[in-house]
Amino acid sequence: MIKGLAITPPVIGRISIGKVVEKDGKRLPQKDDQFTLTTQIQGRDGWVEHPINKKLRSET
Repeated sequence: MIKGLAITPPVIGRISIGKVVEKDGKRLPQKDDQFTLTTQIQGRDGWVEHPINKKLRSET
C-alpha cells in the first residue's frame, strides 16, 4: 500500500452560473437564470461549453 495516496474522481468540467459581457469597453459579469456546464478550456469567447450540457438540456 502506498502512503499518502488519495483517490479522487476526474474533473470533467465546471459549473457556470453567469457570463461576462462587454459593455462600454468594460468586461462586466452578468447573472443568468440557469447554470451551464463548461469544460476546463477557455477559448477567445470564454469558457467552452461541455457536450454533456446539450444532452442534459434536451432531456428536460
